[in-house]
Amino acid sequence: MSDLSKKLSSLNSASYYLTVGDLDKFQPGQPKSDILKDVQWRAGSVVAADCKGKRVTAITYDLLADGPESHREEFVHAVFVDDKFVKFIRWLPGEQIPKGQNRPKRTKIGDYCGWLIRAMDSECVSVEDLSST
Repeated sequence: MSDLSKKLSSLNSASYYLTVGDLDKFQPGQPKSDILKDVQWRAGSVVAADCKGKRVTAITYDLLADGPESHREEFVHAVFVDDKFVKFIRWLPGEQIPKGQNRPKRTKIGDYCGWLIRAMDSECVSVEDLSST
């Protein structure tokens, strides 16, 4: 485990950072509560709503690369449906702020189901792709 991974794993809900070493804690079908315990309740922004008869949650994380090049990072969303992990996704089309800034545009208040449905339907990003961040 790298120094960065050790430092982040000592945090309890103090950040929204994940390392590549944390990705194996997110297995499809695994309960959200188990994953959150495994990552010491770290989470960024959380969007949750009942949409199309399903409980959908998206948690934003800042994924940091492990090792000497840990200055590399990427924001991702962990998507949960009915309290089970489904997939990681990148920002949805049109969300990214122009000029390469790695943060989202604001979502209209009350439009969470529209956003979460798009998140459920969007293409997943594989752990292999995220590991090469």
